Amino acid sequence: MPSLRAEELRDSVSLHTVKCDSTAQYDFNASKLIAPVALTAVGAIGVSAFKGFRHGLRDDIQRWRGNYWHGDDYIQYVPVVSYLALGVCGVPSRTNFRDRVIVAATASLCMAAVVNVTKTFVDEKRPDSDAVNSFPSGHSATAFMGAELVRIGYGNAIGTAAYVVAAGVGALRLYNDRHWYNDVLAGAGIGILSARIAYWILPFEKRLFGLDRSRRSESASIMPYYSPATRTAGVSMAVLF
Repeated sequence: MPSLRAEELRDSVSLHTVKCDSTAQYDFNASKLIAPVALTAVGAIGVSAFKGFRHGLRDDIQRWRGNYWHGDDYIQYVPVVSYLALGVCGVPSRTNFRDRVIVAATASLCMAAVVNVTKTFVDEKRPDSDAVNSFPSGHSATAFMGAELVRIGYGNAIGTAAYVVAAGVGALRLYNDRHWYNDVLAGAGIGILSARIAYWILPFEKRLFGLDRSRRSESASIMPYYSPATRTAGVSMAVLF
């Protein structure tokens, strides 16, 4: 079979192009504060109250607990990585890739600041050691932040899958005896709220840095190529945002 020239092959391949509407906004609504604030408040109350329930739940988990599994150290990042990557892979998103990077960075900074400041001031002892940085759970905050970003960015169906992953991370923090249940609840609340705050302030950030006048769509192209002269083949990818 004769070799196709690179130009002929390029013409014969339909390019995969993704278009996103970066103008869609996620407006502030006070009702969207209720769930994350409630989770954080319940978690905070658990630091000094319901300690009998807290220890009882831990004991129940430890009765059938096996060896420590480090999977939660990595799974916590799956939702936020998915948030950044799904749009480039062709899943319709609320924002373009550039805006997703801004939102993810803002949410991460907000979440990390709240989690670390709270850990410093609360000094809650971990269930498995004398370390006093248990409250709130940073792993849970990271996972639920990513899950909420996915839900806002891609809709409830994909968001539900991300929340299942986040819930699994929270469960593993209890299974591995690294956190109390209230640490996980507070971490979830902080993570969700951080994601929503990041979307609320995105328009202000874009105006501040002059990004609201740039392109309003992104495109990703994937194209295989072959060079008869060098007998090499490969795949090229271009992302415009």
